[in-house]
Amino acid sequence: MVLLQRPHILLLLIGTHQFLQCWIAFGSVNEEGQKQEEFSEELLLKPLPDHKLLAHFHFQSSAPPSTSNGCHHHLFPKAISQLVQKFRIKEMELSFTQGRWNYESWGGFDPISSSNAKPPGVELWAVFDVPQHHIDASWKNLTHTLSGLFCASINFLESTATYSTPEWSFPPASGNVRYGTLPCEAVCTENLTPWLKLLPCRDKAGIALLLDRPSLYRGFYHSQQLHLTSTGSSSEGIDWGIILEQTLTVVLQPNSEMAIEVHASEKHIQPSWSLSSIFGKQVSGRCSCKVQQCVSSP
Repeated sequence: MVLLQRPHILLLLIGTHQFLQCWIAFGSVNEEGQKQEEFSEELLLKPLPDHKLLAHFHFQSSAPPSTSNGCHHHLFPKAISQLVQKFRIKEMELSFTQGRWNYESWGGFDPISSSNAKPPGVELWAVFDVPQHHIDASWKNLTHTLSGLFCASINFLESTATYSTPEWSFPPASGNVRYGTLPCEAVCTENLTPWLKLLPCRDKAGIALLLDRPSLYRGFYHSQQLHLTSTGSSSEGIDWGIILEQTLTVVLQPNSEMAIEVHASEKHIQPSWSLSSIFGKQVSGRCSCKVQQCVSSP
Protein backbone atom coordinates (compact mmCIF):
# COMPACT_ATOMS: atom_id res chain seq x y z
CA MET A 1 0.00 0.00 0.00
CA VAL A 2 1.26 3.44 -0.90
CA LEU A 3 -0.10 6.30 1.17
CA LEU A 4 0.33 9.88 -0.02
CA GLN A 5 -0.75 12.82 2.10
CA ARG A 6 -1.24 16.46 1.20
CA PRO A 7 -2.83 19.21 3.30
CA HIS A 8 -6.56 18.57 3.69
CA ILE A 9 -6.52 15.71 1.14
CA LEU A 10 -5.98 11.98 1.58
CA LEU A 11 -4.83 10.02 -1.48
CA LEU A 12 -4.71 6.23 -1.49
CA LEU A 13 -3.18 3.84 -4.04
CA ILE A 14 -3.98 0.26 -3.09
CA GLY A 15 -2.84 -3.15 -4.34
CA THR A 16 -3.10 -4.44 -7.88
CA HIS A 17 -6.53 -2.91 -8.43
CA GLN A 18 -4.97 0.55 -8.33
CA PHE A 19 -7.43 3.21 -7.38
CA LEU A 20 -7.06 6.71 -6.12
CA GLN A 21 -9.40 7.78 -3.37
CA CYS A 22 -9.77 11.32 -2.12
CA TRP A 23 -12.04 11.78 0.87
CA ILE A 24 -12.92 15.03 2.61
CA ALA A 25 -15.73 15.39 5.15
CA PHE A 26 -17.19 18.46 6.80
CA GLY A 27 -19.82 18.77 9.50
CA SER A 28 -20.61 20.27 12.84
CA VAL A 29 -22.44 19.66 16.07
CA ASN A 30 -24.03 22.53 17.96
CA GLU A 31 -23.67 23.26 21.64
CA GLU A 32 -26.67 21.08 22.50
CA GLY A 33 -25.07 18.14 20.73
CA GLN A 34 -27.69 18.08 17.98
CA LYS A 35 -26.63 16.83 14.57
CA GLN A 36 -26.07 19.48 11.91
CA GLU A 37 -25.79 19.41 8.14
CA GLU A 38 -22.83 17.49 6.71
CA PHE A 39 -20.98 17.28 3.41
CA SER A 40 -18.37 14.83 2.11
CA GLU A 41 -16.71 14.20 -1.25
CA GLU A 42 -14.80 11.28 -2.71
CA LEU A 43 -12.95 10.53 -5.95
CA LEU A 44 -12.16 7.06 -7.26
CA LEU A 45 -9.77 6.55 -10.19
CA LYS A 46 -9.50 3.04 -11.59
CA PRO A 47 -7.48 1.80 -14.60
CA LEU A 48 -9.56 -0.34 -16.94
CA PRO A 49 -8.35 -3.40 -18.90
CA ASP A 50 -8.59 -1.57 -22.27
CA HIS A 51 -6.16 1.14 -21.02
CA LYS A 52 -8.95 3.60 -20.39
CA LEU A 53 -9.58 5.18 -17.01
CA LEU A 54 -12.69 5.21 -14.82
CA ALA A 55 -13.22 8.36 -12.75
CA HIS A 56 -16.04 8.27 -10.21
CA PHE A 57 -16.89 11.43 -8.24
CA HIS A 58 -19.15 11.03 -5.21
CA PHE A 59 -20.58 13.93 -3.20
CA GLN A 60 -22.92 13.48 -0.24
CA SER A 61 -24.90 16.14 1.60
CA SER A 62 -27.20 15.45 4.52
CA ALA A 63 -29.70 17.57 6.42
CA PRO A 64 -31.28 16.40 9.70
CA PRO A 65 -35.01 16.87 10.41
CA SER A 66 -35.86 20.50 11.25
CA THR A 67 -38.74 22.91 11.66
CA SER A 68 -37.55 25.39 9.02
CA ASN A 69 -39.97 24.18 6.33
CA GLY A 70 -37.02 23.72 3.97
CA CYS A 71 -36.10 27.41 4.05
CA HIS A 72 -32.96 27.60 6.18
CA HIS A 73 -29.91 25.57 5.15
CA HIS A 74 -26.19 26.25 5.37
CA LEU A 75 -24.68 23.33 3.41
CA PHE A 76 -27.65 21.44 2.05
CA PRO A 77 -29.15 22.77 -1.22
CA LYS A 78 -32.39 24.62 -0.52
CA ALA A 79 -33.89 23.64 -3.89
CA ILE A 80 -33.68 19.93 -3.07
CA SER A 81 -35.14 20.37 0.42
CA GLN A 82 -38.11 22.29 -0.95
CA LEU A 83 -38.58 19.68 -3.67
CA VAL A 84 -38.83 16.89 -1.09
CA GLN A 85 -41.20 18.81 1.17
CA LYS A 86 -43.46 20.05 -1.63
CA PHE A 87 -43.96 16.73 -3.44
CA ARG A 88 -43.47 14.46 -0.40
CA ILE A 89 -40.70 12.39 -1.99
CA LYS A 90 -39.43 9.40 -0.07
CA GLU A 91 -36.75 8.50 -2.62
CA MET A 92 -35.74 9.73 -6.06
CA GLU A 93 -33.03 9.19 -8.64
CA LEU A 94 -32.29 11.25 -11.75
CA SER A 95 -29.51 10.53 -14.24
CA PHE A 96 -28.17 12.15 -17.41
CA THR A 97 -26.03 9.76 -19.46
CA GLN A 98 -24.00 10.05 -22.65
CA GLY A 99 -22.52 6.94 -24.24
CA ARG A 100 -22.99 3.25 -23.45
CA TRP A 101 -21.35 1.28 -20.67
CA ASN A 102 -19.06 -1.49 -21.96
CA TYR A 103 -19.88 -4.38 -19.64
CA GLU A 104 -17.29 -6.71 -21.20
CA SER A 105 -14.34 -4.34 -20.74
CA TRP A 106 -15.39 -2.19 -17.78
CA GLY A 107 -17.22 -4.68 -15.56
CA GLY A 108 -20.80 -5.25 -14.55
CA PHE A 109 -20.93 -6.70 -11.04
CA ASP A 110 -18.72 -4.44 -8.93
CA PRO A 111 -20.41 -1.68 -6.86
CA ILE A 112 -19.43 1.13 -9.24
CA SER A 113 -20.68 -0.40 -12.48
CA SER A 114 -23.79 -2.01 -10.99
CA SER A 115 -24.95 1.31 -9.54
CA ASN A 116 -23.71 3.77 -12.15
CA ALA A 117 -24.07 2.03 -15.50
CA LYS A 118 -27.15 3.85 -16.81
CA PRO A 119 -29.02 3.88 -20.12
CA PRO A 120 -28.33 6.78 -22.52
CA GLY A 121 -30.39 9.93 -22.10
CA VAL A 122 -32.46 10.77 -19.03
CA GLU A 123 -33.75 8.28 -16.46
CA LEU A 124 -35.98 9.28 -13.53
CA TRP A 125 -37.79 7.35 -10.83
CA ALA A 126 -39.43 8.52 -7.65
CA VAL A 127 -41.25 7.09 -4.63
CA PHE A 128 -43.98 9.35 -3.23
CA ASP A 129 -45.54 9.49 0.22
CA VAL A 130 -48.96 10.61 -0.96
CA PRO A 131 -52.35 8.89 -1.44
CA GLN A 132 -52.61 6.75 -4.57
CA HIS A 133 -54.96 9.14 -6.35
CA HIS A 134 -52.44 12.00 -5.98
CA ILE A 135 -49.39 10.19 -7.33
CA ASP A 136 -49.85 10.96 -11.03
CA ALA A 137 -50.35 14.66 -10.28
CA SER A 138 -47.28 14.67 -8.03
CA TRP A 139 -45.24 12.97 -10.76
CA LYS A 140 -46.36 15.52 -13.35
CA ASN A 141 -45.48 18.48 -11.12
CA LEU A 142 -42.14 16.91 -10.20
CA THR A 143 -41.11 16.42 -13.83
CA HIS A 144 -41.94 20.05 -14.65
CA THR A 145 -39.96 21.30 -11.65
CA LEU A 146 -36.93 19.17 -12.49
CA SER A 147 -37.13 20.28 -16.11
CA GLY A 148 -36.70 23.88 -15.07
CA LEU A 149 -34.06 23.08 -12.46
CA PHE A 150 -31.79 21.08 -14.79
CA CYS A 151 -32.49 22.77 -18.14
CA ALA A 152 -33.78 19.55 -19.72
CA SER A 153 -36.96 18.17 -21.31
CA ILE A 154 -37.84 16.09 -18.24
CA ASN A 155 -41.39 17.45 -18.41
CA PHE A 156 -41.97 15.13 -21.40
CA LEU A 157 -42.11 12.30 -18.85
CA GLU A 158 -45.53 13.49 -17.68
CA SER A 159 -47.14 11.59 -20.54
CA THR A 160 -48.39 8.08 -19.71
CA ALA A 161 -46.58 6.93 -22.88
CA THR A 162 -43.19 7.73 -21.31
CA TYR A 163 -43.54 6.54 -17.71
CA SER A 164 -44.63 3.35 -15.95
CA THR A 165 -45.56 1.99 -12.52
CA PRO A 166 -43.08 -0.86 -11.91
CA GLU A 167 -44.25 -3.59 -9.56
CA TRP A 168 -41.25 -5.93 -9.30
CA SER A 169 -38.36 -3.44 -9.01
CA PHE A 170 -39.74 -1.67 -5.93
CA PRO A 171 -41.82 -4.30 -4.05
CA PRO A 172 -42.33 -2.44 -0.74
CA ALA A 173 -43.70 0.69 -2.42
CA SER A 174 -44.59 -0.46 -5.94
CA GLY A 175 -47.86 1.44 -6.03
CA ASN A 176 -46.18 4.71 -5.06
CA VAL A 177 -43.43 4.54 -7.68
CA ARG A 178 -43.22 6.22 -11.06
CA TYR A 179 -40.44 5.49 -13.57
CA GLY A 180 -39.62 7.10 -16.91
CA THR A 181 -36.85 7.43 -19.50
CA LEU A 182 -36.01 9.76 -22.37
CA PRO A 183 -33.35 7.80 -24.33
CA CYS A 184 -32.97 10.47 -27.01
CA GLU A 185 -32.39 13.38 -24.62
CA ALA A 186 -29.05 15.05 -25.38
CA VAL A 187 -26.69 15.55 -22.43
CA CYS A 188 -24.64 18.74 -22.32
CA THR A 189 -23.00 21.30 -20.02
CA GLU A 190 -26.38 22.98 -19.49
CA ASN A 191 -27.35 19.92 -17.42
CA LEU A 192 -24.05 19.80 -15.52
CA THR A 193 -24.01 23.46 -14.41
CA PRO A 194 -27.19 23.30 -12.24
CA TRP A 195 -26.00 19.94 -10.88
CA LEU A 196 -22.76 21.58 -9.71
CA LYS A 197 -24.70 24.45 -8.14
CA LEU A 198 -26.11 21.97 -5.63
CA LEU A 199 -22.62 21.54 -4.14
CA PRO A 200 -21.65 23.84 -1.24
CA CYS A 201 -18.66 25.30 -3.14
CA ARG A 202 -19.94 24.44 -6.62
CA ASP A 203 -16.87 23.77 -8.80
CA LYS A 204 -14.69 26.39 -7.11
CA ALA A 205 -12.94 24.12 -4.60
CA GLY A 206 -12.40 20.50 -3.62
CA ILE A 207 -12.42 17.66 -6.13
CA ALA A 208 -15.13 19.46 -8.14
CA LEU A 209 -12.28 21.66 -9.41
CA LEU A 210 -11.31 18.74 -11.64
CA LEU A 211 -14.63 18.77 -13.50
CA ASP A 212 -13.30 20.35 -16.67
CA ARG A 213 -16.13 20.34 -19.22
CA PRO A 214 -14.06 19.56 -22.37
CA SER A 215 -12.28 16.67 -20.63
CA LEU A 216 -15.54 15.17 -19.36
CA TYR A 217 -17.51 15.39 -22.58
CA ARG A 218 -14.66 14.00 -24.68
CA GLY A 219 -14.93 10.79 -22.69
CA PHE A 220 -16.31 7.45 -23.87
CA TYR A 221 -18.97 7.41 -21.17
CA HIS A 222 -20.43 10.12 -18.96
CA SER A 223 -23.21 9.79 -16.39
CA GLN A 224 -24.21 12.32 -13.76
CA GLN A 225 -26.71 11.23 -11.12
CA LEU A 226 -28.68 12.65 -8.26
CA HIS A 227 -30.13 10.30 -5.67
CA LEU A 228 -32.00 11.39 -2.58
CA THR A 229 -33.65 9.60 0.30
CA SER A 230 -35.75 11.14 3.04
CA THR A 231 -36.61 9.90 6.52
CA GLY A 232 -39.38 10.74 8.94
CA SER A 233 -42.66 12.50 8.23
CA SER A 234 -43.57 16.16 7.88
CA SER A 235 -47.12 15.59 9.17
CA GLU A 236 -46.10 16.80 12.63
CA GLY A 237 -44.62 20.09 11.45
CA ILE A 238 -41.06 18.73 11.22
CA ASP A 239 -39.23 18.58 7.90
CA TRP A 240 -37.91 15.24 6.69
CA GLY A 241 -34.25 14.47 7.12
CA ILE A 242 -32.64 14.17 3.68
CA ILE A 243 -29.52 12.49 2.30
CA LEU A 244 -28.49 13.70 -1.16
CA GLU A 245 -25.90 11.78 -3.18
CA GLN A 246 -24.47 13.25 -6.36
CA THR A 247 -22.26 11.04 -8.51
CA LEU A 248 -20.45 11.65 -11.76
CA THR A 249 -18.99 8.64 -13.56
CA VAL A 250 -16.79 9.06 -16.64
CA VAL A 251 -14.57 6.79 -18.72
CA LEU A 252 -11.63 8.69 -20.18
CA GLN A 253 -8.52 8.14 -22.24
CA PRO A 254 -5.55 9.62 -20.30
CA ASN A 255 -3.90 12.41 -22.30
CA SER A 256 -0.33 11.33 -21.60
CA GLU A 257 1.29 9.27 -24.35
CA MET A 258 2.80 7.10 -21.63
CA ALA A 259 -0.34 6.90 -19.50
CA ILE A 260 0.21 3.20 -18.88
CA GLU A 261 3.59 1.60 -18.23
CA VAL A 262 4.09 -2.16 -18.08
CA HIS A 263 6.70 -3.31 -15.60
CA ALA A 264 8.44 -6.47 -16.76
CA SER A 265 9.14 -7.57 -13.20
CA GLU A 266 5.45 -7.45 -12.34
CA LYS A 267 2.56 -9.23 -14.00
CA HIS A 268 0.17 -6.31 -13.77
CA ILE A 269 -0.28 -2.90 -15.35
CA GLN A 270 0.99 0.09 -13.38
CA PRO A 271 -0.64 3.46 -14.15
CA SER A 272 1.63 6.50 -14.57
CA TRP A 273 -0.93 9.26 -15.09
CA SER A 274 -1.54 12.28 -12.88
CA LEU A 275 -4.59 14.40 -12.12
CA SER A 276 -3.31 17.16 -14.39
CA SER A 277 -2.75 14.75 -17.30
CA ILE A 278 -6.31 13.43 -16.94
CA PHE A 279 -8.33 16.57 -16.22
CA GLY A 280 -5.93 19.37 -17.12
CA LYS A 281 -6.27 20.63 -13.53
CA GLN A 282 -5.20 19.79 -9.99
CA VAL A 283 -6.91 19.97 -6.61
CA SER A 284 -5.37 23.14 -5.17
CA GLY A 285 -7.65 23.56 -2.15
CA ARG A 286 -10.65 22.21 -0.34
CA CYS A 287 -14.17 23.43 0.20
CA SER A 288 -14.08 24.76 3.77
CA CYS A 289 -17.65 24.39 4.95
CA LYS A 290 -18.79 25.76 8.26
CA VAL A 291 -22.26 26.41 9.60
CA GLN A 292 -22.17 30.04 8.45
CA GLN A 293 -20.37 29.84 5.12
CA CYS A 294 -18.51 27.85 2.50
CA VAL A 295 -15.30 29.27 1.07
CA SER A 296 -12.40 28.02 -1.00
CA SER A 297 -9.20 27.64 1.02
CA PRO A 298 -5.67 26.87 -0.20
